[in-house]
Amino acid sequence: MKMLLIVLVAAGIGFTAGYLIVGSRPLSAPTQIIIVQTNTSKKSLKLEVPLRRKMAGPTSATATGAPTTVTGPNPREILERLEQTKLRPGPEQSQNIRRVIQLFEELTDCGPAALPGIREFLARNLESDYEEDTDEIRSGWRDGMTTDFLLPPSLRLGLLRTAQRIGGGDAEHILVDVLNSTGRGVETAYITRLLEEIAPQKYKEAVLATAHELLTRPALTGELNRLDRRDQEWLFGVLRLYQDASFAQQAQARLIRDDGTVDSSALGYLNDALQGKSVPMLTLAYQDNRLTNNGARFQIAYTAVRYVGVESAADQFLQTVLEDPKNSGDMMSELIRSLSERGLENRREPSDLDLQVLAARQSLLETFLVGHPKFKRTEDLTRTIRLIGIMRSPTASKPKER
Repeated sequence: MKMLLIVLVAAGIGFTAGYLIVGSRPLSAPTQIIIVQTNTSKKSLKLEVPLRRKMAGPTSATATGAPTTVTGPNPREILERLEQTKLRPGPEQSQNIRRVIQLFEELTDCGPAALPGIREFLARNLESDYEEDTDEIRSGWRDGMTTDFLLPPSLRLGLLRTAQRIGGGDAEHILVDVLNSTGRGVETAYITRLLEEIAPQKYKEAVLATAHELLTRPALTGELNRLDRRDQEWLFGVLRLYQDASFAQQAQARLIRDDGTVDSSALGYLNDALQGKSVPMLTLAYQDNRLTNNGARFQIAYTAVRYVGVESAADQFLQTVLEDPKNSGDMMSELIRSLSERGLENRREPSDLDLQVLAARQSLLETFLVGHPKFKRTEDLTRTIRLIGIMRSPTASKPKER
């Protein structure tokens, strides 16, 4: 971290960036986008990613067509320098990080005069992945879409953000054009965020159409770089952003992978988009014979447990899980303990709704305990019932956070 601060202070630059999410639409025959990776330790420096063609029909964004005059630094020269600067490991890496950050700032300072060059570069379908940055710079991307990266994760994403920062009709038109042609989930996700900042909800339908298409017919094949490996996650993130539940059946169909594990992106989407209404789908997945991975069984059960005491389907699901001899003791203990925590608005100071949920859960566990005197995890049940009782008592001392 100290090294990063020294690098940034030496450059004298702060770089604020945008979000992660894009859109496009159905296209016919794919062309190719070349991903030029900057990590020389990789087996291959290039890989091809299908590019979707622009859909026929009018676009919502309108280019102004106004002539641009270059009065300062030449934006095309800046673009050439950006294209030529590679962030490879080695003694020059820190210097090149500073150079890339500064070049993006200079390009932004060029204003509308930079937009024609940005459009032309994006149309060439070239990419440089800035994979050799430090953990501190790229850490925000581990959790999804960030609004504050110092160094763009890649050249194309940096140029998209630059166009948005410049602003205006031409800039918006550039974003929409890439939205209508990209075959990458990461670009779909990112442009969505950029467009939401410019015109909230304006491109929602186009974005969702793109996300649905790319989830149904993925354009990415072969060896993928670090951004494209999370392609499905970015696309489900788009659906979650808009709380779009219309893809639920397709997500249910892909919930269990061929190797018996769970597609975490699809599971998270179903949980977010449908909330408690996802429990019947989770029940079917839990009972699927393909679900042979014990960790996967826990994932599904742990997701459904949050709705116990709220949805009758979740109450029935809990009994199925507790009676299932295939579940390990550790898994059962963790699920039972989670009933005092999961799905509550405020565990420390339960709301009225929380108190109702806790009362329902306590009743369920007490009933199960009476009906199954030989249950192997009786101690866990008794402990959780006692803990829930304490949480429901306004005068009792509250449980400590684990």
